[in-house]
Formats: sequence, structure tokens, C-alpha cells
Amino acid sequence: MLETIHLFTGLVESVGTIVSVQRHPDSVTLILDAPAIIPGTLADHSIAVMGCCLTVEEVAGTTVRFTVVNETLHKTTLGRLTEGTPVNVERAMKLGDRVGGHLVQGHIDTVGTIRDVIGRSAGKELVIEFPPQWRRNVIPTGSVCVDGVSLTVAGISPLSADEAWLRVALIPHTLANTTAGLLDTGGQVNLEFDMMGKYALQN
Repeated sequence: MLETIHLFTGLVESVGTIVSVQRHPDSVTLILDAPAIIPGTLADHSIAVMGCCLTVEEVAGTTVRFTVVNETLHKTTLGRLTEGTPVNVERAMKLGDRVGGHLVQGHIDTVGTIRDVIGRSAGKELVIEFPPQWRRNVIPTGSVCVDGVSLTVAGISPLSADEAWLRVALIPHTLANTTAGLLDTGGQVNLEFDMMGKYALQN
């Protein structure tokens, strides 16, 4: 049997709110309130929450329930979510949909840390540090998904540098319609590097 592949575009559909966090020894149960994505959403559908692909277990009113296992909690920022936290959400794309961002799997590669937030006349720029072993996955003007938001790499550390960082630009629309407007120095973000680039590195 072929494994079902769920893909996203990195274009955030809505900002939802975490309304319940139930912690268990080997998992966390999240309940998300996201009225904008509820129509047509059913159990077993996939939704990217802060860039992480999660499976809907139950739909009730304007909320959906997920179970997040330890592996995901260890590799992402989802373990830090609390009640009232706003989160970026995107439903999995349908075959034939326009890809407005880039192809995103919802499989987080690593967590980055905001090193600097630079104000611009139109929007902001973020400088994000990440583990150096992922540096080869990033190219200038390539794509990166930050907390579920498809962005273009505007700058990158040299391959020879001891530390790795990338710089992305955020336009006012992105700042107003995603959680990116809440990011500040020292904050942590989920990073998924370009899927095509990762496959290319296998050859």
C-alpha cells in the first residue's frame, strides 16, 4: 500500500487559538479553535499547525483535536504551546490546487532561534540561527518554511562559517495575517527546508 502524502503550500489560511493543552507521559492533546478552516474539515484530515503536519482526530463546533507524540514535541516548538497561544494553520492542499508558496511537507527539520529583528520601511527582516548541519539545505533566494509560512531566503551565512543563520523578509501583509508579527529576538521557530533541495542532496 502506498503511503499517503500530505502537502501544504506555506500560505497560512488563518490564525487559530489553542484552547486546551492536556499533557500525558508520551504525548500532548491539543484542541485548536479555528473557525475559518472548519468548513469541510473532517477527522483524519491533515492540518499544518505552526508548520507541523497534524492529523485531525475530532471536529467539534469550531474546534479540532490533535494528539502530538513525543518525537514531534522534541523536534518542534509545539511542546511550548499553552492555552491562548495563537498559531498559524493551513489545511493540506488538494490535487490541482494552485501552489502559491512552495511545496511543504509539514515535517519540521529543526528549531531556529531569532537572532535579530530588523525594522524596514515596509515590513521587517528576521535573522534566524539554526544548527550548522542544516546549512547545505539553504540557498540564496531559495525557499524556507518558518512556522508554516513560506518565505524566500534573503541572506545566508557562508558555508565555511562556524555558525549558521538565514535572513528572511516579511511584508506587512504577512506580519498582519500570521503569527510572524509576534516574533521577537530570542524566540524560537519551526524550520522546514526546501523539499526539492533535500532530495537533490541525496544524489
